[in-house]
Amino acid sequence: MAFGATRKAGAKASEDPLTRALVEADTEYICIVAKSHEDHVRRALRTTLEENLEMITDTVTYLRSQGRRVFVDAEHFFDGYRAHPEYAVTVVQTAHDAGAEVVVLCDTNGGMLPSWIGDIVRAAGETGANLGVHVHNDTACAVANTIAAVEAGVMHVQGTFNGYGERTGNADLSAVIPNLQLKFGWDVLPAGQLADLTRVAHAISLVAHQPLLGRTPYVGHSSFAHKAGLHASAIKVDENLYQHIDPSLVGNDMRMLISDMAGRANIQIKGSSWASIWPTVSSRPG
Repeated sequence: MAFGATRKAGAKASEDPLTRALVEADTEYICIVAKSHEDHVRRALRTTLEENLEMITDTVTYLRSQGRRVFVDAEHFFDGYRAHPEYAVTVVQTAHDAGAEVVVLCDTNGGMLPSWIGDIVRAAGETGANLGVHVHNDTACAVANTIAAVEAGVMHVQGTFNGYGERTGNADLSAVIPNLQLKFGWDVLPAGQLADLTRVAHAISLVAHQPLLGRTPYVGHSSFAHKAGLHASAIKVDENLYQHIDPSLVGNDMRMLISDMAGRANIQIKGSSWASIWPTVSSRPG
């Protein structure tokens, strides 16, 4: 996908260098950023509300005429809706009417909370547009906000692996994907690929030189680690009594820790785990 923005104010999309560069990238999809907050239109773009809508229409129409499938990222949509709801929704309607395949609602500043997301998404959904969501993590709610948006009707999700991104990051796909697949039961990934999730998350962290925190949900080294004797006693009966999923579904594993909080069950579970691999270990040379 090629990524850019609407053409400049007062220009024509067919003559705008950036717009033409998007076409020349020769990708099937093009995603453009469009302003959807009145204050950003007036103060950042320094143009009129009407011209901003024309920029959206002209750019999307031109890209579609060149045979491209177009997504529009409605930047600052959630803040824009809370400040000026009618205009924010008009931007979504304009992009949809011009031929955008998906209009992505962006929490660009990352300040939203889950209880706010649903009503706003449903209001945008009244335009008839296919909706997506793009969320930042400045309130530590990026994954929760993404799930709330999906529940309210979005059909496209943007995020990054391990939550990498500006400031506090974006919605973490290593949590969004298993939430959608295991909790909602949707086939987000082809059969069998979800079991690669932990391996992929750690591989990406190595490439990015960003150590993956042990407490990262689903894929962290400690995501399914147990320390308290109370937990161990129940896990000895059934591992699922203290685990929300089978760790192997995401390619992770349960770990039993020994500490001053351990009880008899911790020792027994740890011992049985060691016994199960002892023949392999003892058969190694030396």
